[in-house]
Amino acid sequence: FQECMERLDKKCIQSYKDQGYEIDSVRKRTMQFTFGTVEFSRRRVRKKGETSLIPLDKFLQLSPRSRNSPLVEMKAAQMASDGVYRKAADAIDLLTNFSLSHSAIHSITQRVGQKVQEWTELKPLSDETGMEKKRKVPVLFIEGDGLLLTRRKGKERAELHRVQIHEGVAKKGKRPVLVHSLMFESTKSSQEAFRRASAWIEATYNLRNTVIISNSDGGSGYEKDKFDSIIGKCARHEHFRDAYHVNQKIKQRLSFDKEMSYQMISAVREWDYTQVCAVIAQANNRIQD
Repeated sequence: FQECMERLDKKCIQSYKDQGYEIDSVRKRTMQFTFGTVEFSRRRVRKKGETSLIPLDKFLQLSPRSRNSPLVEMKAAQMASDGVYRKAADAIDLLTNFSLSHSAIHSITQRVGQKVQEWTELKPLSDETGMEKKRKVPVLFIEGDGLLLTRRKGKERAELHRVQIHEGVAKKGKRPVLVHSLMFESTKSSQEAFRRASAWIEATYNLRNTVIISNSDGGSGYEKDKFDSIIGKCARHEHFRDAYHVNQKIKQRLSFDKEMSYQMISAVREWDYTQVCAVIAQANNRIQD
């Protein structure tokens, strides 16, 4: 592997030589790969009036000063996304021939997350897929929600805005998993998360014969019209509130009459509008003060 890297380095510098660059020095780099640690040499080139660079690092998109390969960083970030950093560090130490501290995993996760975000931002802009080649699915699900993050000392709680798209649910063994699921996030605003999701949907899907099913809790920034704005032309758009928030709102509005709140929840669940009206009328009659 070391020899292959050095042969690749020679190929990379040739195009720079043709542009007038000269070899400045030979630098060694040690990197941790999933199969072990490798030390390899590569050349740095320079040209008057230009910033010096290392062609091999640029070609392989290796992060400056990083001691871990992109695949190692991706695997570490995947492990950390399902648990705490310290547990991910323990698992890597236990199951591989190398180790990473929990603070290193934290830095890796931030860096990988930034790369993923940049990729989801730029890919739709470079997409030239014709309408006839875009994905056609019978149903596409879109969910939007805001998540309040842990309060930081002396600061207000930040909110993470999320828009998720998927094509349904499939069984992986006994476990249900979302099909072609993607999450678009922003700590700035829900509009930013919707904008990212919109660019991806436009570049990926032909929705003319697709039924869109969207869901939110109805909070500020997640109303039905926000979903309408990112869909465009489709066969039909059905928007609904999830049962938890619907029931929560019913309990709030009928907090003075628990018996009627239970009847209202039952009427909504049965999709019985006549019964809904009857419960409202009866609740009005039962108000004492």
